[in-house]
Amino acid sequence: MVYFGSGAEYDKTREIINVTEEQFGERIPKNKYGFGKYIMNQHCRNSENIYNLRIFGTLNKYERYTKNVVSNLCAKSILGLPLTLKQDCKFSWVDILDVCQVIDYILKNDVPHNDWNIALSKKFCLSEIASIIGKIAGTNATAIFEIKGMNKEYTCNTRRFNNDIPIPMTDICASLSNIYNHLFSIKDSINKNDIDNRWNK
Repeated sequence: MVYFGSGAEYDKTREIINVTEEQFGERIPKNKYGFGKYIMNQHCRNSENIYNLRIFGTLNKYERYTKNVVSNLCAKSILGLPLTLKQDCKFSWVDILDVCQVIDYILKNDVPHNDWNIALSKKFCLSEIASIIGKIAGTNATAIFEIKGMNKEYTCNTRRFNNDIPIPMTDICASLSNIYNHLFSIKDSINKNDIDNRWNK
């Protein structure tokens, strides 16, 4: 069994900075979602055939722009709207197509661990993501934040993953281009009133 865990397993009430798998269990998550994922990983580690791919931030061209902050920024850029967000934050990101390759590898190979932080080695702030999207769109637009400063960091260490699973990860610019180009191809179906403004709240 392969399932998707979450960085929330490390307790999102604090900053999660370059966290390693060995730090799992140092704190018990305080919300139900994180606690549920925490319990699941405990069972995973005690099993012989359950594997947890722990995800922090995903890059997926099919993810709804009303749900995902990156798709939301791409949709705003396509419609010529300001790239508005509440506050900047640094994340660990992974392309969902890379996750699919990781699943395939785990199913076909013996691996030495049961859980991994799955992400690019380099971390990116939302401001950096917005700037890349602005360059892809040819507008050079940048993010506009309601609140100055940085929100709680949400990043992981990928040393174990890089050592155990030799899967090349998609470059962040390629991932963002895929998302932008997909949404641009269906831009006539994007309604300005449908863009989720919760990222500004």
